[in-house]
Amino acid sequence: MIARVAAAILLGAIQGVAEWLPISSSGHLALAQIALGLGAPVAFDALLHLATLAVAGIRFRGDLASILRSWSRLDLGSRPGKLGLMILVGNAPTLLMGLALRGAFEAMYSDPRAIGIAFLFTGFLLRASKRGGGYRAVGYGEAVLIGLSQGLSIAPGISRSGSTIATALLLGIERGEALRFSFLLMFPAVLGALALEAGGMAGAADIGPLEALAGFSAAALVGHLSLGLMMRLVSKGRLHWFSYYCWCAGAIALAYSAAAIR
Repeated sequence: MIARVAAAILLGAIQGVAEWLPISSSGHLALAQIALGLGAPVAFDALLHLATLAVAGIRFRGDLASILRSWSRLDLGSRPGKLGLMILVGNAPTLLMGLALRGAFEAMYSDPRAIGIAFLFTGFLLRASKRGGGYRAVGYGEAVLIGLSQGLSIAPGISRSGSTIATALLLGIERGEALRFSFLLMFPAVLGALALEAGGMAGAADIGPLEALAGFSAAALVGHLSLGLMMRLVSKGRLHWFSYYCWCAGAIALAYSAAAIR
């Protein structure tokens, strides 16, 4: 039992760090679960995402409250009202990709070679964002493109925060706006994923309530710290720093896959 709780805390800490830093929490969780031999990876991954979602909800509570107030008054023409609509528009391609490619994405969780390739892709995207950024605000067209990058991030190894922020920067979006939209965009996506995985979590016998609580708490605590760090790094234009880490992670995953095949 102690070993299982310790493993849950480790996975929670990985989620807390990698959800916000652009290094793919799902990719790290998948590799860690393969190495530790844990079951129900997708269900437990969704639970840990709920913990970091709660952290984001606290940090961006002002934006969320403004959107809800505007919608409650049917004031869709205000800035918060439009922002809420763009979040929904951005999540439409994410939803379609998730439903169409769900089986392929889930199969990647047990394939270190596919995860390694996804890490390499994330690294190149982060590197490309070095010269991105500008003074534009997010529009509906940009929301769709950012939503497409979020859809790709369902694959373990492709960072959700990294891909969405990098895409926004490459579209000329201002750094602070890119970061805020990326984090607000995650709320419908994660809640939708949780709804899809609700049945799996209820039937995941390999994950007990104590392990779930330990993992959730670790993800929330570490996520609170890493979110602040990520916000500072993006504001200083240092997102591309993590490309080197992703390339190393990808190379390690590919080497692990090659060794396992032998």
